[in-house]
Amino acid sequence: MLEVNLKEQSPAELLGLSRRILAELRERGVVRTGNAPAGDYAELLVQQATKGTLADNSKASWDIETPDGLHLQVKARVVTGERTRRAPAICISRMGL
Repeated sequence: MLEVNLKEQSPAELLGLSRRILAELRERGVVRTGNAPAGDYAELLVQQATKGTLADNSKASWDIETPDGLHLQVKARVVTGERTRRAPAICISRMGL
């Protein structure tokens, strides 16, 4: 595995590395956009778990349609090592009920 000392990189180098990583993740089908990858990755995990279909990126109200027609909206956040009592890392809501 390639080791990169991030502390030695300039902000421009870090941003360039971030863009290249996101492009590779998009090419592999792990994420769908150039946004922070947590949301796209959570959608992929839920899609795989439900065997559903990912909505087009233009859908504002839902992210996944399950095989039985339920629309799910997926929200994600990155959890650090800090203890917290906030919402879970991935939250799934049924839409249109």
